[in-house]
Amino acid sequence: MPSTGGTDGAPYHLTIYADGAEVPAAEIDHTILFSHVAGRFRRVKGLAGQSVTASSATAMLHAVASRSGQVVHGPGPLGLVGGYPIRVSPTGFLVDLPPGLTLDEAIDINRRCQRYDGIESVDDDGTIRMTEASSKIMREVIGYDCRPYRPEECEERAEELASRLAEYARRLGISDLVVA
Repeated sequence: MPSTGGTDGAPYHLTIYADGAEVPAAEIDHTILFSHVAGRFRRVKGLAGQSVTASSATAMLHAVASRSGQVVHGPGPLGLVGGYPIRVSPTGFLVDLPPGLTLDEAIDINRRCQRYDGIESVDDDGTIRMTEASSKIMREVIGYDCRPYRPEECEERAEELASRLAEYARRLGISDLVVA
């Protein structure tokens, strides 16, 4: 969810638990809940906001190390596209969806949501294909060709993208842009 206070049209599934019990869907006001994301719980962007990513990674590492059955957010578990709640146990990982949400439904939501991040599709071999709209912006603004790329090309593509972004920042007179 973006920090705008809404989903901007992206599909989603929301299940909330309080004190171990599921909160009935009728009791959840999505508009009020999402407004807190844009206000009180707004994510800090840039380098300072990386603590959120680090916290998520730390939660995953702790769950893996303890193998206690804890449920954490897992990006791309078992090769799936998107993020899912996963239970980490002594025997491995299990996608642990809330009652009423099937794995096929969750996969469909993630596939449709990736377009809101500029990704048209992710092939079975991991090849990423960007949407035409995001590719056009990257071409026009920084001269970057968002052709499909495979996982093994990520580092090279990231270096090219960082170089193009640094050049763009120089043209705009931005001297404190950190591209790592």
